[in-house]
Amino acid sequence: MNVFDATRYTTPPPGLDNSLVMLYESEFFSGPDRSEVDYAKVEEVALANQTAALICIDIEVWKMLDTNTYNMHDSITKYREVLRTFKKFAPNPVLGLYGNPPRNDGVLSIAAKDSLEYRRWRSMCADMEVLGDYVDAVFPSCYGRYKSHAAQRDMVKEYVYAAHSYGIKRVIPFFMPYYTAVIDDPSVEGQMIDGNYTRNIMDVISVHTDEMVLWDFAANTAFVPGSWWPALLEYK
Repeated sequence: MNVFDATRYTTPPPGLDNSLVMLYESEFFSGPDRSEVDYAKVEEVALANQTAALICIDIEVWKMLDTNTYNMHDSITKYREVLRTFKKFAPNPVLGLYGNPPRNDGVLSIAAKDSLEYRRWRSMCADMEVLGDYVDAVFPSCYGRYKSHAAQRDMVKEYVYAAHSYGIKRVIPFFMPYYTAVIDDPSVEGQMIDGNYTRNIMDVISVHTDEMVLWDFAANTAFVPGSWWPALLEYK
């Protein structure tokens, strides 16, 4: 398993691949308005990263759901145009979006297979196939959303299966050593996961791909190798 380092620790974890370039949404907007990117900035950032081997663009402000505020298809169009413009000026790097596709939804993705909820999730994943024409890699978010090992395993499995449905693309899941946006037990929010929980995730990931990304929301902090770290190294 090749593990790309996308952490921002003061001292990076040893032995990881540091060739992944992370590009965050702040690099693509000119001001506080996040409804549209500044395409001059997209061009500028693309030109500056023409020689990168692997790039993940992380724009999360455009939501992949239909509400009174957001329209999923409008968001897909915006993502598509960012990818298309970026590719125009930097055609060689392997390029993808963090978390989408497939549709990042920890509830609908593990609903009963014959349920309306699960069919809705699969439909949203299918709607995102248009993005598959503009990405070379798919970066599903396999963070710890459930305290339950079984539910977390089911979610990761669905994400990785769906990621493989977009054609011959590299599937590179994101992993983080903390619970985040926890669905079933918010009391563990922000806590570090342990070795067994890590193995529960990695047992699924390692069957379906040989590369992944280690990320952490904490910037400029020390690397803390809890029991998750040696468990992760078992799969390298």
